[in-house]
Amino acid sequence: MTAPCSVDGCNKPRYVRGYCIGHYRRWRLYGNPLDGIRTERGKGLKFLETISPSELCINWPFGCDRHGYGSVKAQKQTKAHRFVCEKFHGPCPPEKHGVAHSCGNRLCVNPAHLRWATFAENEADKELHGTRVRGDQHPSAKLTDQDVRSIRTMIRNASYSKVASAFGISITLVFKIVHREAWKHVQ
Repeated sequence: MTAPCSVDGCNKPRYVRGYCIGHYRRWRLYGNPLDGIRTERGKGLKFLETISPSELCINWPFGCDRHGYGSVKAQKQTKAHRFVCEKFHGPCPPEKHGVAHSCGNRLCVNPAHLRWATFAENEADKELHGTRVRGDQHPSAKLTDQDVRSIRTMIRNASYSKVASAFGISITLVFKIVHREAWKHVQ
């Protein structure tokens, strides 16, 4: 039995951040789990204007998009961490760069924790922080790491189609697992 929602008077089961799914969705959309009123216009921008670099993470206190990043409307709608990075570190380099969090916290808008980085550098950071989602951590994964080990063992004595039907996956995926084109991180 999961604990109830942390909002007073709500007995629905907790989903994320201590909220039931309804209160969590309100928090993500409006920055407040208790009502459907969006964050006051300009409040997010005012918050970002007062930020100065420090050692600790400065978490975005308002609602997030579906990927967990804060959003703010300056001249146009933009990610809060991107707005801060442009303000403190200049415009994005002409090559394909994105904002990387040195702390691994996607809600952090501390300028000392943000920098421009290439896709490969950002992925290396995710690997370092343990925030890269892969394998059985991925929400749509049908297999566990142990299933992958079993597939690699079973294929010695069974056909690709038998292994695929035993795990409810495609023959192509079995091939990719066996030849380490998929689930490379599992030994």
